[in-house]
Amino acid sequence: MLHCRLGHMPFESLNKLYPAVFEGVDSNKLVCDACVLGKHTRSTYLSIGLRSCEPSMMIHSDVWGPCSVTSLSGFKWFVTFIDCHTRMTWIYMLRGKHEVLRCFQDFHNLVVNQFNTKIRIIRTDNGKEYMNNDFVAYLLSHGITHQTTCPNTPSQNGVAERKNRHLLEVARSLMFQMNVPKYLWSEAVLTAAYLINRMPPRILGILQLNYY
Repeated sequence: MLHCRLGHMPFESLNKLYPAVFEGVDSNKLVCDACVLGKHTRSTYLSIGLRSCEPSMMIHSDVWGPCSVTSLSGFKWFVTFIDCHTRMTWIYMLRGKHEVLRCFQDFHNLVVNQFNTKIRIIRTDNGKEYMNNDFVAYLLSHGITHQTTCPNTPSQNGVAERKNRHLLEVARSLMFQMNVPKYLWSEAVLTAAYLINRMPPRILGILQLNYY
């Protein structure tokens, strides 16, 4: 009953608070069905260590938003395109998710014309901004394979999800330090992307490679 009255505190913590109560009790036999049902979590996805062998071969993408505060330039969202090999990141600010296709077209043209290479695969979640006739038709017309995650499993799009979190963490830190108003969040995120792209990427284990 003590365990229930204290909000199903873990038995290990209760043992530290009330050692006399648990004296002589085998902790391995203490099981609470309510805790098992109420506190269980989904198993994590283990990384299989696969990464594309050359720049632009695979692009990870995700859309973040909407932000509760509209930026000074009228943005509420942003989309990221991350190169799987180098983790180089391009970020485009959005006024709505309908702009994702235009941003990818701009990004695709940039890669082809400036770096003389081709995008072969893009990996995204199942958001409608990616799973629509116009986006699918554009990929098919350029021979780009579209890999999507299983429904309701954003963790399978982990590269893009972690990159968004990294961008937001750096942006918030910059804003807190400089004490700027919240409507400048888009400028802070763009600055964060600029800085992150010039940091030594941990996944490579060496200084940033000058592929781009």
